[in-house]
Amino acid sequence: MVSVEDELDKLLDEQMTKGKTFNLGDYVSLEIIYIGNLSEISLVENKTSMKKFIIKSYQKKKIHQLYKEMELINEKNTDEKIKDNTNIISYYGTTKDEFKIYFLYEYIKGEDLQKKILNYGLKSEKLVKFYFIQILNSIKYLHSLNIPHRDIKPDNIIITDDEKTIKLIDFGSSCDLSDLTNEKKYEEILKKEKLSKKFFKYFVGTPGFIAPECIHNKFSDKRSDYWSLGCLLYNLLTGFPPFLG
Repeated sequence: MVSVEDELDKLLDEQMTKGKTFNLGDYVSLEIIYIGNLSEISLVENKTSMKKFIIKSYQKKKIHQLYKEMELINEKNTDEKIKDNTNIISYYGTTKDEFKIYFLYEYIKGEDLQKKILNYGLKSEKLVKFYFIQILNSIKYLHSLNIPHRDIKPDNIIITDDEKTIKLIDFGSSCDLSDLTNEKKYEEILKKEKLSKKFFKYFVGTPGFIAPECIHNKFSDKRSDYWSLGCLLYNLLTGFPPFLG
């Protein structure tokens, strides 16, 4: 009899092999630049072109332990739908081995918006407008694809070194409202062992920016992004989010 973990692993593998892929052996790791709860981000270099990229990797074991399969599936599907957009990070493919799943992204030389606004916010309202218009452009584009980001916050926005361009990153909390087939499959698998309570389908986002409906695990869509955008704007002006509870 096929176990729930095997079914989840099969669903994850099926989705990770669709669309763009890349050869992990073509890249050499230069340094690890971030280690999070679920992912590790490394700066890598292509052996042929010598061009730098970012590889975001996930440990399969941890993903299954925490029932985070849908986050990877959503990230992959959103990445695949996004075409060239000045204000969204470029994605080049996914691959996997026995233990990990890897996402390949462009390397953006810069720093996240959180570091820019820490303590005092941005220097002027003019600068806030300059960056916020670009942020709106990225969200408007996502919404045109019927995809809410659902985790808008300064940490998920990179400012390039020349301080002229912002890039939206991290689509693990996003979802394609045009096609919820995978989420339905995922829920059905979890229900087999009464694990559906672990699947907080709409509880996504970050404290300080998360919309009320997400906190209550109720249906969240593009409107949830508008709430988070309001929180972000406040954060840009003051240096801290509007809600600290």
